[in-house]
Amino acid sequence: MKKRILLLTILALILSACFVLSSCDNSNIDEGKEPSTEYVTTPLVFELNGDSYKVVGYDKKTASVVIPSTYKGKNVTSIGAYAFWDCTGLTSITIPDSVTSIGKNAFLGCNSLESMSIPFAGATLNGTSNTHFGYIFGASSSRDNGDYVPSSLKEVIITGGNSIGDGTFRNCTSLTSVTMPNSVTSIGNYAFSGCTSLTSIEIPNSVTSIGSFAFDGCTNLTSVTIGDSVTSIGNFEFYSCVSLTSVSIPNSVTSIGDSAFDGCTNLTSVTIPNSVTRISNYAFSGCTSLTSVTIPNSVTRISNYAFSGCTSLTSVEIPNSVTSIGDRAFYYCTNLTSVTIGDSVTSIGDWAFYYCKSLTIYCEATSKPSGWSWGWNYSDCPVVWGYKQGN
Repeated sequence: MKKRILLLTILALILSACFVLSSCDNSNIDEGKEPSTEYVTTPLVFELNGDSYKVVGYDKKTASVVIPSTYKGKNVTSIGAYAFWDCTGLTSITIPDSVTSIGKNAFLGCNSLESMSIPFAGATLNGTSNTHFGYIFGASSSRDNGDYVPSSLKEVIITGGNSIGDGTFRNCTSLTSVTMPNSVTSIGNYAFSGCTSLTSIEIPNSVTSIGSFAFDGCTNLTSVTIGDSVTSIGNFEFYSCVSLTSVSIPNSVTSIGDSAFDGCTNLTSVTIPNSVTRISNYAFSGCTSLTSVTIPNSVTRISNYAFSGCTSLTSVEIPNSVTSIGDRAFYYCTNLTSVTIGDSVTSIGDWAFYYCKSLTIYCEATSKPSGWSWGWNYSDCPVVWGYKQGN
């Protein structure tokens, strides 16, 4: 009898404990709040994250996906890490402006993706770290973009954000088109460097600054539209863009940086606006197809090697605003036949016209000014002193 009573007592205690535990298991449910669980709405899987939803999964069946900006009355604000991992059937995706963060590897292995519409590039909206496009595909740095961004991806439309960061699309060799919104005010260093399939780019009027090497090595870039708020063309900005045939520089630009168009071998003409005051070192060096250039009255300095190796250039008129011409500024312009130098030029560097075998120089000065280097005309080109422009 005592054993039976003891067993019944133990059983009663166990049942009581289970009842207490089950009645207290509400850790995921706060009064008046929805539990933080996953919700499947084909083809997406959502997870409640505070007062908003995160996309955490995808059914891997739908080729074209449009993520809604709201779900169950709450904003969709993020995409989790690995959310679309290995979705090899996904060809296009549209991400709403409500999304402000995207986890690393969110689109890792999406090797059939052809187009994306995204509110920003990188990890977070207007972020300062992990701003490279390849971050959401698994790349650790901008240098790795080319190894992770799928080669199938051709078109990217950015709908928000205030900047394109340093190296954002660097080495994204498959991209043929990138569209930027009017909210963007700056384009960072190396932003599109090495985008060898990019054929044209339109820089919106909202952009005020473009960093160095921004479009360096975009070898298939044929057309560039620069918005009228840009104040300077950065160093090496279009370096070795060998397919670029023409460029329109807006009146807002005051300086053209070192090697800005260096090596643009198919550039045939360029008009420099009367807002520019300086043409920097190697700015148009090696532009072997450049046949004409207009230098406005605002320019005060033509720097070292600025037009060196422009072998198709036939004539140049240097306005009276220019006071200084740098070393080898027109070196190896082998087809240059005529240069007119205004009497405002007080300084010309060494070998400024060296190896210009067909050149005749017309100088408004009546004799060599003291500030001109002894080797300014090292090739001993014919010089007409006291020339008056318009004669």
